[in-house]
Amino acid sequence: MGYRDDAKIDIYNLHTEWAGQPTIYIDYAEQFADAVALMMRAQEKVSVVKTEGKQRIDQMKAELDASIRLSPQVYGLEKVTENAVANAIIAAPSFKKVQEEVAANIAATVEEHIQAVRNKELLEGVKVGFSHRKSALEKEVELFLNGYYADPKIPKSYKEERTQEVRKGIEASLEGMEKRVVDLGQGHSPGGNHIAVDSIPSENRPLRRRRPGSAEGSE
Repeated sequence: MGYRDDAKIDIYNLHTEWAGQPTIYIDYAEQFADAVALMMRAQEKVSVVKTEGKQRIDQMKAELDASIRLSPQVYGLEKVTENAVANAIIAAPSFKKVQEEVAANIAATVEEHIQAVRNKELLEGVKVGFSHRKSALEKEVELFLNGYYADPKIPKSYKEERTQEVRKGIEASLEGMEKRVVDLGQGHSPGGNHIAVDSIPSENRPLRRRRPGSAEGSE
């Protein structure tokens, strides 16, 4: 798992995230320390390779200088002069080979140093990032404790308002039903036509409250 995945926070397992935070931070802190050491060694290696390369070149120059002065005709020289010897050294295939080898070694070592610096800078940023992760965890816990992840709550004023609306609707419906019952009891149809109460079948007649001591069916 890479540092990007390690930096993620599972908001549904905050206790686990908190428990693992110190271990993760220490792990990347150790990697950062190793990266710093590697960078310093790579930087030192660059200096060593450059010094050794210069020594090889100087040694080759000395050997060619002696050889040219001893046998100038082999190198196509008619007269031995300082400029002629210097030019002959530069043109010698063996000198060119040493120069190319030294340049390649230096380039490879410098590239190693660059990568070491990059890795160190990256891990330094990661280490700082996990410090921010700790702050993020603290904020997530605060949100959780303040009910941010709880079910939505309906404001009390809204609930009371809706209750009043529902109550008024029920009362209006009941009033309408009572009015229709009264109209039927008075022998009027909802459309205004007169209807004799006696013509309404007994099972469909409106119920009337019996007065104490009255006969059945009387008011």
